[in-house]
Amino acid sequence: MFRSKLLLSPLVAAWLTSACDDDRQFTDAQGYYCSDWKGYLCDTAVSDWGYSFQEEADIIENCCATCSSNGSGCQDDPTFLDAQGYPCVDWAGYSCFRGASEWDYSVEETKDILKSCPNTCQSCPYDTEGDECADNYFFSDAYGYTCGEWFDYDCNDAVTDYGYNEQEMHYILANCGYSCDSCGYADDLDCKDNNDFVDQDGYNCDDWHGYDCDEADDVWGYSDQGKQDVFDNCPLTCETCESGFDDNDCMDDKEWQDEYGYYCMDWYGYKCENAVSKWFYSIEGELDLLRQCSKTCGTCSPEGRDLEWNLEGECKDNPSFSDDQGYGCKDWEGYYCIDAVSKWYYSNSGMADIFGNCPQTCGTCGLSGCRDDPTYVDEFGYACNDWRGYVCTDAVSDWDYSPEGQAEIVESCKGSCGECDDLDPNCANDYDFLDAQGYECSEWEGYDCNTAVSDWGYSQGEMEDILMACKRTCKTCDLEPEEPEQEFLDFAGFKKLCSKLENKQDCLFYGCTYNKNKTKCMMKKQNKVKCKKIKDPFTCALIGCTPPAAEGKKCKGTPFEFEE
Repeated sequence: MFRSKLLLSPLVAAWLTSACDDDRQFTDAQGYYCSDWKGYLCDTAVSDWGYSFQEEADIIENCCATCSSNGSGCQDDPTFLDAQGYPCVDWAGYSCFRGASEWDYSVEETKDILKSCPNTCQSCPYDTEGDECADNYFFSDAYGYTCGEWFDYDCNDAVTDYGYNEQEMHYILANCGYSCDSCGYADDLDCKDNNDFVDQDGYNCDDWHGYDCDEADDVWGYSDQGKQDVFDNCPLTCETCESGFDDNDCMDDKEWQDEYGYYCMDWYGYKCENAVSKWFYSIEGELDLLRQCSKTCGTCSPEGRDLEWNLEGECKDNPSFSDDQGYGCKDWEGYYCIDAVSKWYYSNSGMADIFGNCPQTCGTCGLSGCRDDPTYVDEFGYACNDWRGYVCTDAVSDWDYSPEGQAEIVESCKGSCGECDDLDPNCANDYDFLDAQGYECSEWEGYDCNTAVSDWGYSQGEMEDILMACKRTCKTCDLEPEEPEQEFLDFAGFKKLCSKLENKQDCLFYGCTYNKNKTKCMMKKQNKVKCKKIKDPFTCALIGCTPPAAEGKKCKGTPFEFEE
């Protein structure tokens, strides 16, 4: 429908606070965030969407703001189609307030959406015509937010709480009189822009913020009159008068797009320094992002500029670095930095710090030597670390990859594919195995499987199961299984086995007696157990009988006569 948001997730301001807040980290029993419930009635989770009553209660408790705005008193018009043919439900996950500023709707068309889809748009209390004055629907602030998105917040806190500078707050107060309760704000200023002005290319004064108005003709192709109109109507933005505002010379390049096509405003709420480690950007792509989006990325300050230096300078670990859990770069040797969040409970920013300070250890120094390419993603979307414990050369035969895709995996993921450790390429984990505590083989990566008993509370037998099932991860490819000692089942054990069988067919298959009056499987006396009645060869052997020599033969012998 619209240009996709960063990483397929709509941007949400991290600073939302009110008496009734959503828990931004909460995910419900089906994996949805509070924002995914926008436009849906939370109290229909049980009746319409298959949740339990407790799960519905959890949604209502943790998504208070969203569920409240979705209340029954604020309903969408189910027959409404907007000017581009979309019903209300198609606006879920998007800001209806951006209709005019971002999605090419007219002001009246935007108002129609807000009035017809108040539940989805969360615009029930919003007066589209304003009270004493109306909002400028074409306006969007330095981070891309429109006036309506400021409706529940104090615009006067834009500098102190939300990272705007004074001039940017001025634009918000001047353009959003209704939402900010700032009607007449700009009337008392000697230096002010015409908030109703739209230049020959359709831009407002605020859109010129951070650009040189004097370049309107030479760089942007405006006519002489068009350029003069910009100067006449935008004196504050064009700096032709004394505004008294401190702009800090820290601005994003609004026209710039990163290597995946996103604008600076799309990065608001995300860590730009995670571009390589989390979003698979190139080193050069992250460096460009930090430079072009200096306001959004926070690289205006000396501390922020250190991020750029780290990417530009010599590729080496920071010897004085200590991560969020007190570990230095050397402590990460032999581990995968990209597992910091998923496996070691670091925050995303904490993982970014590790990558930024430990490029040698984390493998982001030009990828020399035998190591994984931490930025590589295969044709099905998996990173190199997802291949640890699997046989990369089976990608075609077992996982339906193309031959070219398999070759890329082997080349890009040398560490995970075992080439750096000289592993037998045919040595594989049991992909279906779960150990006694419920962990897969891949979750033993970075641990010594031989310490399962001493460090992690497993029994000796449970550790041996891990060593045998997770040969690639545990590097036990040459380990052969020991022949198990023959175990037997005495009458008490056999009696217990019978009591656990629930249907007649299984009961008779194992040689037990089925009581049709009590509808239960049982075996009262030892002398009633007959080898010939047991059809399961394994059970036949367990109780001391002789298993059938061939298919169609019967179990023979006398039960429970075990040799010492």
